[in-house]
Amino acid sequence: MVHVALGKAKQLTEQNLCGDQWAFSGQTLETHPPIPGTAPKALGAYAAWEYRLTWDPDLRDCTQTTPAAYFRMLSEHLPGWMMVKTGPDNHFYRLGQAIFAAPDNNGKRQVAGIQSPTGA
Repeated sequence: MVHVALGKAKQLTEQNLCGDQWAFSGQTLETHPPIPGTAPKALGAYAAWEYRLTWDPDLRDCTQTTPAAYFRMLSEHLPGWMMVKTGPDNHFYRLGQAIFAAPDNNGKRQVAGIQSPTGA
């Protein structure tokens, strides 16, 4: 189900951002089996499965966009139970909205709030 949702979101994202073409570049770098977890506090802290997939979209076939715009739109086309986290900069996107990470009292980063891409 995860891979089907990602494939459909990728197709819709690339139709919107890549001149109505589905780019076939990119590769899956690693996958991890699901582990029990908890949804971020800002989303309700309910019991959940965490499934991690590391994927490089390789935007050479889609030069009209940026990685940030690509991942934001990808999240817009994913079901609400899926979230996108970018690489080392730790940006989170869910349903087309940026979710900002903020340090907690122990200096660890947590999902702290949700804001629309326009800041509204």
